[in-house]
Amino acid sequence: MIYCFKPTLDPDSIENAIKNVENNIVNNLKGKIIKTDKLGRKKLAYDVNKFRDGFYATTYFELDPEKIKILKRNMKHNDNIIRELTIRIDDLEQYLNAELPKETDRDRDRDRDRDGRPRHRSRDFDRDHHRRPRDRDRAEAR
Repeated sequence: MIYCFKPTLDPDSIENAIKNVENNIVNNLKGKIIKTDKLGRKKLAYDVNKFRDGFYATTYFELDPEKIKILKRNMKHNDNIIRELTIRIDDLEQYLNAELPKETDRDRDRDRDRDGRPRHRSRDFDRDHHRRPRDRDRAEAR
């Protein structure tokens, strides 16, 4: 499970919140914690509850499938968590021991056009691109 905490929490509060999630899984739901990773503060892809970033953590655990609904309900009622995602992994040991793929030239260049320019052009380029050349020259002279 990956979950995102509010960015307004201080480091001690985040530690306590992670411990509360782990205690909920172990004590209340009789699950088993395999591993917990703190991924740190990251920017969100879009605003969530008026927050632009959050503190991410991942917890790997074993739990009866019937108790997942209870866990999700408990996570939803936790005010410090702004998002959570639970994923089932069939072979957890193989998943944890797998190596990450190395970055290739294709990965580095995927955000570039064929001519080497960045794919996302500036706002000025889009605004001036449709003008005739002489109108563009006048706009630049101003």
